[in-house]
Amino acid sequence: MHVHSMKSKKVHLHQQFQYQRKVVLHLYSTLIRHQSKMTLTTSLRSCRLMRHYRKKRRRYVKKIVCRISRNTYHRHQSSYIIPSIVNAWQTEQTSLVERLKGMEGGIHLTGDGRCDSPGHSAKYGGYTVIEQRINKVLDTQLVQSNEVTSSNACDLEGLKRCLTLLTETHELDVASMVTDRHKSIEKYLREETPHNPHTAELKHHFDAWHIAKGLGKKIDALSKKKGCEDVGLWKKSIIHHMYYVAGTVPEGQADLLGEKWKSVANHVQDIHEHDTEIYPMCDQDLSQLSC
Repeated sequence: MHVHSMKSKKVHLHQQFQYQRKVVLHLYSTLIRHQSKMTLTTSLRSCRLMRHYRKKRRRYVKKIVCRISRNTYHRHQSSYIIPSIVNAWQTEQTSLVERLKGMEGGIHLTGDGRCDSPGHSAKYGGYTVIEQRINKVLDTQLVQSNEVTSSNACDLEGLKRCLTLLTETHELDVASMVTDRHKSIEKYLREETPHNPHTAELKHHFDAWHIAKGLGKKIDALSKKKGCEDVGLWKKSIIHHMYYVAGTVPEGQADLLGEKWKSVANHVQDIHEHDTEIYPMCDQDLSQLSC
């Protein structure tokens, strides 16, 4: 009955507003046709009448729309919306884990963290891991800064939780892990993972994008020094060379990787033969380039 009365009031108000609108429009047209017979006071009254019913209708519609309180909204969110999202995510995560258990060679993860604000004063930090072969998110963890020593430690704690869930709960073997050059993460993967049977064979790699980002900053800083301005002109080529080295050297050949990277010092001088047995000459596609 209450809903029906609200609808009837709304319809009645709308009809009343439409009628008054027609009256005012009629007054406007009459004013134009018979300007000598109507006064300015009549036209002003008609304008006030129009504004009055507009405000009245707007207030009434606002009362009808805003019927859900803040407490009701949060109660619906915590009771229905969030549990539905969590249930859908856990179902998808379980299906991905079952799919990976049927694949040989362990899982190959890529992980990175993200804070809710830049700098070192973030309140929350999230860490996400992706399986490289299927290109799917396996897990994501949210860490509050007061749970750890500082906001900078959120990445390490998030990584620990992800690995704990995947290795202990789902019993997956981790073959490799790609991260940024976070010192705490590097130390943890080097010292702690060998003691876990699911991560004993884990190989840690650095993400080339993060290395290129740091390299670009160093080149920019060097190019600002007196006499080193021309270094900035080589920034793009040096970063491309780093990506080329990372993509062409086979895994496990660290010596070749180092010599091929250091050859950039000769390459920028248009020298493509080097005094090393591991990498005596630039590749054909590099030596043919004009420096």
